[in-house]
Amino acid sequence: MALLKLDVFNLRNIQSASITLSPQLNLITGANASGKSSLLEAVFILGRARSFRTTHIKQAIAFEQAQLIVSAQSRSYNGSLSSIGIQIDGKQCEIRIDQESRHKADLAYALPIQLIQPKSYRLLDGAPQLRREFLDWGIFNQNRNFLGDWRKFSKALQQRNALLKQRQVKQISAWDKELLSYGQVVNEFRQDYLLSLRPVFMEMASHFLDCADIELKFVCGWDDKHSLAEILKTELEKDLRFGFTHSGPHRADFQVFLKKSWSNQD
Repeated sequence: MALLKLDVFNLRNIQSASITLSPQLNLITGANASGKSSLLEAVFILGRARSFRTTHIKQAIAFEQAQLIVSAQSRSYNGSLSSIGIQIDGKQCEIRIDQESRHKADLAYALPIQLIQPKSYRLLDGAPQLRREFLDWGIFNQNRNFLGDWRKFSKALQQRNALLKQRQVKQISAWDKELLSYGQVVNEFRQDYLLSLRPVFMEMASHFLDCADIELKFVCGWDDKHSLAEILKTELEKDLRFGFTHSGPHRADFQVFLKKSWSNQD
């Protein structure tokens, strides 16, 4: 996927900009506060329908303007051309792909994007949620079947937690079946994706680290010495006491291990 042309209107300090892009590599230079980060933010908004600089997208709209607009022409890997556009006014978000109204999920498939910025180091030392989102975003772009299964798992988890808070024990077993079924699918997707990511990660790490003893380990979110079904039964009393599900794919993570051998020197 490559962007060939980008148009930005009313995004922070960019009132109007139209840029023709290289399908390979683009370097953006300029003085401080000239709009470099805003331009990257525009591309991110076009692919995610949200900003990486603020949780309130309205703050990205230029001062005294009612809405921001970002549109682009892209070329897919098979050479076909497509047009993508998004209009946000702070309350509503209108997305169009090839002149048709679409949903956020469709926008993400039309322009898969991964942001690397100075705070990306948090992927390694930040909260597990960041790494789960990283895994799920990669799987989402790789396999269209993932989103539906992930949503069904999330719904089962929400329903189970609601029943736990209400102490509706008799109904929990029904949602346990859904949680186990779709949780297993989500877990397998994540394991397979991390397995395919490992050689890519190792190759990139070799350019920056003078060490080959690096390991990526997947953590499923429960004690894998036992099945998730056993864990849910064992922890039911604890879950009822606290009002939420302690173990499951929603606690998944991956860890990076560096093995370093030390030798005695005279």
